[in-house]
This record gives sequence, C-alpha cells and structure tokens, in this order.
Amino acid sequence: MSGLLIAPKLTAAAALIGVVAGCSPATNTQSVPEAGASTSAASQTKTAEVACDRFYDFDLFRRVNVARMRQADGGKGKKGLQEYLDLASRAAISLDSAVTVGDLPPKTRTNADRIVRMITGVSRTGGGIRDVTEAVEARIGKSADRIEQLCMAANHPVPRENLDAREKGS
Repeated sequence: MSGLLIAPKLTAAAALIGVVAGCSPATNTQSVPEAGASTSAASQTKTAEVACDRFYDFDLFRRVNVARMRQADGGKGKKGLQEYLDLASRAAISLDSAVTVGDLPPKTRTNADRIVRMITGVSRTGGGIRDVTEAVEARIGKSADRIEQLCMAANHPVPRENLDAREKGS
C-alpha cells in the first residue's frame, strides 16, 4: 500500500522544490528582504488555498456524483471510481504540499492519505464506484469532514456550491 503513496509524495516534493526555487534569492534580482518575506508568506497562503480548493472539488464530486454513479453500468462505474481516485489523489498531493510548507497541520495529510487508501483498495480489487460500500464511504466522509474543518481553521471556507449540494442532498 505504501508504494502507491510514494508517487504523490514525490510529486508533492517536486512541487515544493519548484515553489522554493521560484522564491530563492538567486532568481530574485532585487535585494529587498521584506518583499521576499511577503512573497514566501503569499506562496504559503496560496499553497493552502489551492490545496483546500482541490479538496473541495473532491468533496463536491463525492457528494454529488458518487451516489448517482453507483447506479451506472459497470463501465461507467469503473470510470467513475477512477475519476473519484484521481480527484482524491490530486487533493492529497496538494494537501501534502500545504502541510510541508506549514500552512496546514499534519493531520490533514493523514486524513487525505486515508481517503486515497480506501478508494485505492476498491480499485485494486477491480471494482467500480458501486463497490464502494456504505462503511467505506462513511469512513471517507469522516476523513473529509476532518480535512474540511482544518481548511476552515486555516481560513479557507467551504464554497457556496458545496453548501448548496449538501442542502440538495439532505
């Protein structure tokens, strides 16, 4: 299982190196320490913003499409599971980057990795979206709720579109 999580961590590390390289003094022709400090702070804020936005994209898909796709035929169900896994993986990579730069607490990474592992477990068995059991979906929901709370604590509120989807789902 840990082999699957290596690629997202390497990608996150590569993304972080790109962010750090873009902010390094060697690429900055002006010697203004205050500007560099605010650029670094802006990069960190942007990292958490992007990470939380990607998580909210995953969460919206989860709330709107998963139940509908469970009723789809096998081919669409497998494609739906792959899309679900792709969104979860993208969110996990971005959240990992935000944890790495200190924008979000390490619990964020733990919960994102748990979501990816659960979806990957269904995918490995050759299943489709309909094979995501209610118990697995409940665990994914708990981890997603925790990530949402951490994003909100970092000043990244839930988008209106997600709130509207919750109201329609109730």
